[in-house]
Amino acid sequence: MTSGITIHKKSPTDVMHKIEEKTLYQKTGYKQHIEVRDDGTTRSLYFEKDTLQSSMDHVEPHKLSISYTRFMLLPLLLLKPKKVLIIGLGGGSFLRFFRHFLPEAHIEAVDFSAEVIKIAKEFFLINDEELHCCCGKHFLEETEEKYDLILVDAFDQQGMAKEIYCSEFFRLCHDHLQPGGAISCNTWSQNRSILQEVKDALSDHFSEAIYLPVPQRGNIIALTFKREIKWHQLHSRCPKVLAANEKFDMDFSSMISIARRANISLWKRLISTPCLHK
Repeated sequence: MTSGITIHKKSPTDVMHKIEEKTLYQKTGYKQHIEVRDDGTTRSLYFEKDTLQSSMDHVEPHKLSISYTRFMLLPLLLLKPKKVLIIGLGGGSFLRFFRHFLPEAHIEAVDFSAEVIKIAKEFFLINDEELHCCCGKHFLEETEEKYDLILVDAFDQQGMAKEIYCSEFFRLCHDHLQPGGAISCNTWSQNRSILQEVKDALSDHFSEAIYLPVPQRGNIIALTFKREIKWHQLHSRCPKVLAANEKFDMDFSSMISIARRANISLWKRLISTPCLHK
């Protein structure tokens, strides 16, 4: 179980820089090929040769280089998490982000692959964070902790890990969220019926979800909270949103605009009210 998926197509720029790019690590194991490459400015984790999983900028390693990871953090507009659980470690992008922007938060990460955890420590500046090598579902079955934010980005060789993107897992997430907590899931599949199954599984335990299609990608981020959220009160130019843009160095304004367009039927059901100022 690993995090994320991006099919990396080589552009002319990639070809020009190919000579400069170095392969720092590669290993082929059971049903999985892993590579770590570095072009001098960016270090990247790849699965199966051209599936880009994670990227880290050498100058600003805390920045989220891949767009879908930024969309997954839209809940930061509405909560300041003290406890965060990450299901699917990958290259540790979220760990570096929270270490930089919310150093007081307690962060735990779970990944099924000992090899991925080893690579994150050796190549991606992941050090003493609390890491668990196990299935995310099994972790939630055993822990008694409750979290303010659960980030789900768990993929295997077939796509979204079936033991994670299922009704029983989302029930566990619901049970392990604080009353005002949120779950943010990265979903990706070329099979629409699989995406619908994930939506149905979420709706078994959460009354309402916001779906964020990531521009120029196949990812759809599913966001849901363990309380009623007045999404319609958030506007792209809202002071609360503009402040978050500045604080986290991300474009939440664009994300809110995309959320409105993608969930227009939901927004129409809500009564428009002035922007939140708190």
